[in-house]
Amino acid sequence: MLSNKEIMDKAREALRGKWGLTIGASFICYLLIVACTFLDVPVDHIQFSNPFYKLPFLLICGVVIILIPSPLMAGLYFFFYNIALKRDARLSDLFCNFRYKYWRTILVNLIANIPNIIVGVILGFVIVFTNPDYVDSIFASPIAILVSALLYTIYLLVWYIFYEISFCILSTNLKLNAIGVIIHSIQLMKANLGRYLGLLARFTGWYLLCIITCGIAYIWIHSYSSTSLMLLYREMEKKYSQDYSDEAA
Repeated sequence: MLSNKEIMDKAREALRGKWGLTIGASFICYLLIVACTFLDVPVDHIQFSNPFYKLPFLLICGVVIILIPSPLMAGLYFFFYNIALKRDARLSDLFCNFRYKYWRTILVNLIANIPNIIVGVILGFVIVFTNPDYVDSIFASPIAILVSALLYTIYLLVWYIFYEISFCILSTNLKLNAIGVIIHSIQLMKANLGRYLGLLARFTGWYLLCIITCGIAYIWIHSYSSTSLMLLYREMEKKYSQDYSDEAA
């Protein structure tokens, strides 16, 4: 398997002459996602004679937020996968998941977020029932909120790590169903967690550079880190296939 340093070297090589294309693709993808996310903002500022008239518009906005961003993100991962393997990457790759396996992409996102909702509800109950108005406890309300927020943040980080490459799997493995994609993502990350965290650590300095440059450097670093992640994912799949073959033998 390639080392993380070799992966980053190959990522820079793959990006040679493609920086403008990758930056443009990322900009278009995130612009569309942000537009979908804030679609309800103008609706909130419209004065309706009856507040209930606003509900259909808000419902449409909610549906758009569910149906558009996930396939776009999966398409962006597929775009960078093609960049990493030096294939013919195109802007149209962003929309590839709208053409095939669309509902699988939506279902993966919905299933993966079910634990987030459950954990959020549980922590919400913790905050309510440790309120001094309800229980005379050592957990004062501000402390309960702080601890709950910290625990939820840690949980989200762990969830993000194990779920992140599911978008890679979505666009490169069409045989797996939605649940299979999530299970495979967890399997790959459990087997390669150290390598993944090591790659993230190598980009720590680069992300600090983003802060120093007020985010300007992120324009290039995002392409660099995304291409590196795709190469790492490729190595994960190779190792998984080899281990599976060894077990079968």
